[in-house]
Amino acid sequence: MMRRDPESGLLIVESDAEIPAFQTEDDAASFWSTHTLSDALLDECRPIGDLFASDAEDANA
Repeated sequence: MMRRDPESGLLIVESDAEIPAFQTEDDAASFWSTHTLSDALLDECRPIGDLFASDAEDANA
């Protein structure tokens, strides 16, 4: 059973295995409106860089 964040009341996701494969953006929004990532899972996250760098470079070429 998932724990709840005492401040927000959101269910805490402890593992990426607890995150479903969403079929739609509405499904994702519905899930994340009631869930949050644990501190431990957030600590595993790393920056992915500038997602739009290649788009900007292409536009300037």
